[in-house]
Amino acid sequence: CDGVLYKNYTYARAFAFNCGRAAVIDDDGRLTFVDYGYKTAITKYARFKGTFEGADRSTYYISSFYAPVYNNMSSLGHFYFDRGYVTVRQVNIESMFNRRAAYDETYLIDTAGNRVYPPSGYNFISCSEGIMIVERDGRYGYYDVANKSWVADPIYSYIMPFYEGIGVLGTEGAVGAIDRYGNTVIPFEFEYVSTMSTGLISAYNAEDGWRVFAKMVKTK
Repeated sequence: CDGVLYKNYTYARAFAFNCGRAAVIDDDGRLTFVDYGYKTAITKYARFKGTFEGADRSTYYISSFYAPVYNNMSSLGHFYFDRGYVTVRQVNIESMFNRRAAYDETYLIDTAGNRVYPPSGYNFISCSEGIMIVERDGRYGYYDVANKSWVADPIYSYIMPFYEGIGVLGTEGAVGAIDRYGNTVIPFEFEYVSTMSTGLISAYNAEDGWRVFAKMVKTK
């Protein structure tokens, strides 16, 4: 807090600053990012004319950023820049007829608003803590965006976003967890592994039942 009381409320929703940017949402649901002076730093707003699908006519579309559809684990990585990146959802809405969403895509941008792409041939799923989840042919992996390197090769059928420095992934009956350097921290011998929560993570298999692991900090 900078000690100043702001009385000119402009936004329907506002989020905390990180990396010099804050996400704000207006009354129409459009999302932009503002700087410390509360001026627009990153936005996606355009009005253009295009052909309506399935009809022999053109209509106007409005393209904007919007909040994710769900407010759960799938929205992790939205709203806040993390290690210089944030996930955004771009929606193009047909402005003349029923406000139909003609285009809806989620992707990654940096603090300058530039789109950041996954490795060639892979689909972007999500990104948190600078680690991107990518997919191809039903197989998933972790990709370090800044270092442009694989944290986990895209060979897994189950994967969760990185949380508190830990990523959970695996195949059926062989789920474990790794750190951001690819080191195994929970062995791949469980049927289920939770995401990290306040330094604790739980795991289950039929042979041993439930186990709880605590994240430890190495000291010299």
